[in-house]
Amino acid sequence: MKPWPMPEERAAFWNHSILKWEKNRYFTPAFYNIFSRLNYLTKNSLRSRRKLCLDFLYPNIKNCKILELGAGAGHLASLLIKNGATSYMGVDFSSSAINEAKNLYGHLPGVDFECKNVAELLPQEFQYNVIFSLGLIDWSSEDELNNILMLSKGKLFLHSFSQKSDNITRIIHRYFSKVNYQNGYRPKYFSCDEILAKCSSIPLPSVYVYCNPKLSFGAFLTNIRPSLINKLISG
Repeated sequence: MKPWPMPEERAAFWNHSILKWEKNRYFTPAFYNIFSRLNYLTKNSLRSRRKLCLDFLYPNIKNCKILELGAGAGHLASLLIKNGATSYMGVDFSSSAINEAKNLYGHLPGVDFECKNVAELLPQEFQYNVIFSLGLIDWSSEDELNNILMLSKGKLFLHSFSQKSDNITRIIHRYFSKVNYQNGYRPKYFSCDEILAKCSSIPLPSVYVYCNPKLSFGAFLTNIRPSLINKLISG
């Protein structure tokens, strides 16, 4: 197995890839090989992930300060402010993503962005009540993952991750990654037990894993109470 790339290499990867990645997953897709076509067609789980994320957050963000890790171009900033958040800070270590985010949403009141590696963030660095990330855990080093969880301590949090499974979509995703991502930099997969064990080491109390068929092999790690999760499932 190739060693995990250095932060500078990974930042360069995302500087080259992130804006195209967001466009292809969330907006108008571009199919550049058979795996990318299959990856797009399998249940649209990334768009469902974003919708379910907002379903979780909207009832809980009124008058709250939000921190998004791995924010990319910050496409959720305006929606969260519109639905009651008082401020939004988006952090990403891709300078091209942060520049795009500032161009698109930096003019909005209460919205700001910063280019920084999540491993370097300190809990006191930003004022926030709610913290979330979409897809960041899958691409994080061990130090970065530990700090994502540390930053979540004492906050309302919601983080997506990809599960280990024999799901056909996960198998396609794995082969798509092998074809398209080089230098040993590929997304990681976790079992529920593995991700909960990492939470216990922080510790993070009252943590739950939320699964939904619309997420395919994805899941959310959250401390949102089960009654709300059940309400979302039934709704």
